[in-house]
Amino acid sequence: MKLFQPLQKVTAGIVIGKAVCFLLAVPAFPFETNQAASVVIGQPNMTSHSPNQSWNWTDPGYPTSRTLWWPGQLQVQNGRLFVADYHNNRVLIYNSVPAADNAAADAVVGQPNMTSNYRNQQPVGEPPWVPGSNTLYYPDGVYVSPDGKMLIGDSFNNRSLVYNAVPAINNQSADVAIGQSAFTEYHANQLLPTPDKYTHYEPRHLFVHSDGRVLIADRFNNRVLIFDSIPTSHNAKAGVVVGQPDFWSNQTNQGIGWPSSETLYEPTAVFVDSSGRMYVTDTGNNRVLIFNQIPSSNNAFADIVIGQPDFFSGEPNRGLVFCAGNTLDGPFGAVFADGNRLYIPDSNNNRVLIYEPIPTASGVSATRVLGQPDMNSNWVNQFDPQPDPNNPPTPTARTLYWPDGVYYSQNKLLVADTNNNRVLIYHDPDPQPTPTPSPPPEPTHINWSLPAGATMIDGVSFDTFVLISNPGETAAAVEVTFSTHTGPIAWTEQTISPNSRSTIKVNDYVGGDLPAVSTIVKSLEDIPVMCERAMYWGGVPGNWDGGHNTIGIDRPGNVWNLPEGATHLFDMYVHVLNPEATWVTATAVFMNQEGVTWEAETDIPPQANWTIDVWEEVGSQPQISTQVIASGPVAVERTMYLRNGAGDWIGGHCSRGLAEAATEWFLAEGANHIFDHYVLASNPSDQHSAQVLFTFMDQDGDFTTHTHTLGPQSRYTVNANNIPGWENRTQVSTRVESQNGIDIFVERAMYWPKGGPNAWADGHDSIGTAAGAMSEKWYLPEGATHLFNQYVLVANPSGQTAQVKFTFMGAAGVIDEYEVNIPPGRRYTVNVNNRVGSEGQVSTVVESNIPVVAERAMYWPKGPAAGWRGGHGTVGIAEGP
Repeated sequence: MKLFQPLQKVTAGIVIGKAVCFLLAVPAFPFETNQAASVVIGQPNMTSHSPNQSWNWTDPGYPTSRTLWWPGQLQVQNGRLFVADYHNNRVLIYNSVPAADNAAADAVVGQPNMTSNYRNQQPVGEPPWVPGSNTLYYPDGVYVSPDGKMLIGDSFNNRSLVYNAVPAINNQSADVAIGQSAFTEYHANQLLPTPDKYTHYEPRHLFVHSDGRVLIADRFNNRVLIFDSIPTSHNAKAGVVVGQPDFWSNQTNQGIGWPSSETLYEPTAVFVDSSGRMYVTDTGNNRVLIFNQIPSSNNAFADIVIGQPDFFSGEPNRGLVFCAGNTLDGPFGAVFADGNRLYIPDSNNNRVLIYEPIPTASGVSATRVLGQPDMNSNWVNQFDPQPDPNNPPTPTARTLYWPDGVYYSQNKLLVADTNNNRVLIYHDPDPQPTPTPSPPPEPTHINWSLPAGATMIDGVSFDTFVLISNPGETAAAVEVTFSTHTGPIAWTEQTISPNSRSTIKVNDYVGGDLPAVSTIVKSLEDIPVMCERAMYWGGVPGNWDGGHNTIGIDRPGNVWNLPEGATHLFDMYVHVLNPEATWVTATAVFMNQEGVTWEAETDIPPQANWTIDVWEEVGSQPQISTQVIASGPVAVERTMYLRNGAGDWIGGHCSRGLAEAATEWFLAEGANHIFDHYVLASNPSDQHSAQVLFTFMDQDGDFTTHTHTLGPQSRYTVNANNIPGWENRTQVSTRVESQNGIDIFVERAMYWPKGGPNAWADGHDSIGTAAGAMSEKWYLPEGATHLFNQYVLVANPSGQTAQVKFTFMGAAGVIDEYEVNIPPGRRYTVNVNNRVGSEGQVSTVVESNIPVVAERAMYWPKGPAAGWRGGHGTVGIAEGP
């Protein structure tokens, strides 16, 4: 059965492997994975790595102006390069960034000359205890302020030093000591029983903001100290502490036993980018925390975590036996970030990770890696996973051994390759542009696209409804346009009252014989509204043969993915809507479980749609996923219809596509007791397999896991009913994670009554929610209880209790409000009928104190589950972008 002939130039055929890789091309990125460095500092060539260029690895001998021994933090300021030379107890200053190997430094701080390296300038054999204003003991941090003051993190003297001007001669004395009351003091926390505002315990990397604020990673006090300005006298007091509730606490992760968004475990570095975001290298928790702004009060919460799936995890490489693009293992040095890119030295993984753009959600994967051939490798110098510390493998220009500190300047990335006793300089083949201020964010939830829709298909009548809710306090005027393959055919204007919901029946505006009609909704005064579409066919209201439902699309995109799909038991269609005012070319790529692909292509007029009968492109396939690539922004959905023995459509489901890839997904809804329950994952990569972990959780906090290697351009299905011991679980939520950093897409399908295709009466389906897209507020525009059993499902995959409020709205305003606490790792279900009684229109708003996932399911006719003839479900609409 074909809904609609493509407009023009449809091509079909089997394409295997990389034959369609041009469809999946990605934009050029800075640097290349495993790129070679161009210049080495501290060594005569790229294959040397001994401390101080000694012939004997275990006997470093004496330094020179050209050697290094465990370089730490580095910075370029006003054209000069500053390097903390940790084991040589000095900081080196280069008057310019070297352009050739083995360059000599121009000045040294902490030593009387270039050939000395004693701790606190005390000869070997004498205790290096008493420091002076001109000495250093294992300095790991150095940073120069915009006005020319230099600060050094003098780690083992438990102090930070301030030089009022960058030294021009060797052995210059500091002007101020932070963390001590005098230059000759050195004890951790000044021998106090607890830390204080003015004490240090092994400070590491530091940072000076353009406004004068000083930020110091106070490692063994498990905190970051923020000073309002560069101190001008000894023993200065910090103004804000991060990682602890007050200045007198210093327990690891605040003593609670696991990390959270406000705790730290031996932080070693802090950095602030040009947009004001603060990055903390939380070494002991194997993560980097991002604060959207520098905290102004103690014990601030981080906004984003890199290297872990959530704020409550802290294992190296997420507890995996290998690393991945979204894991970290003991990151030790300062990151570098600006408005475009983030660079993280992943020390124990012997690599530097590059993120572009800078992550705006937790747990994301890096874009490129330096020091390793791929995201899953972490060997020392790419040679041996367990090197002999007395004879480590030989490095090359492409390898790293425990990097500590990165800095980007003038199209060059500098990396402190610490255990190779060198600094590497990589030249950027794609220099990043000068960051520009971000424009004000565009209003969200203003324009909506609903690609699918119909009033009659091959003699089967459909009732199509567009549901629009207005959760705000101001009435919203909307324009609703209905389109076919040729463009717009009808429109209407509606006003949606505050805190209410409106239903528009499409049939009333376009007639009764259209097999493919799309809807475009625009809020005329930029007042946010929420939009869904529901379709029903056969039977009578409340006893339809089938129905399906999905949320709308408020951000058209160029690439869309639909993990679910099958043509052996279903009639499957993919719907593409061009909501813009110009023509677009769209290509659909279909992938099965074996990695075989097909493609179809057409041109779509402005505000017109394209419907693809997938069976005619791929034949009978039990598992088929779809990727749509377009020359301009489009919106994409998929519909599927289930036949009975007589060939009639007795059920079906639909879903909008997924535009943004992720490595971690959540599904709130799920049940095995009366349903056949499937979780679908697709891997659109044309080169890499994804190592996928499925975790199923129930309402009591119990969980079980399943793993699978998902090959390139393929799809995989898990039947949750077949998991031993889970055959009859009544509430099941799912977490799906790509453990090796390969992006995947996830959906869930459910059918009832349980018993396989011959027993099914209907089914419903929903896309997953990416970990970074979880929200504290969700909207569900559709809903009714007069003909339906309606349920709202909320999953709390975090490690803390969620305080959740449900608000139910009808045509005239708020009907009911309800609050509940959902424990960590649990799923909760609200029977809406029990809350509001019989209502013809019920929209829902879900609000939580922490990010959660919300969905809705509806069944008819009302009554016990065994009597449900049809139903549909969908994920909610998250607040924000």
